[in-house]
Amino acid sequence: MAGTKKPHAQQGVSERVARFVEDNKAASAPNQWETFNHSEPTRLLRRPEVEARTGLSRSTLYDWMKRGEFPQPVKLGERLVAWRDSDIAAWLESRETRGAA
Repeated sequence: MAGTKKPHAQQGVSERVARFVEDNKAASAPNQWETFNHSEPTRLLRRPEVEARTGLSRSTLYDWMKRGEFPQPVKLGERLVAWRDSDIAAWLESRETRGAA
């Protein structure tokens, strides 16, 4: 089609994020979302923020994801992913060392 441009990968990111949040609010699989709080929107984190919160490098994140030791991201577009803040928080809590009593 003449004059039809393919949208830039970064265009519409906020629309895709908003659509993802709305889609997950209406999720019909209760076992998948049984701990999901529908009153608060899901906050999504991009990789640099995940790296900053966890102290892990990009290569470590992807290596641990491949081994099943780190939460998988949510795919928002062809080349756009983000992690649920709640998944990262839960992972961090599970990794905390407890002081010996």
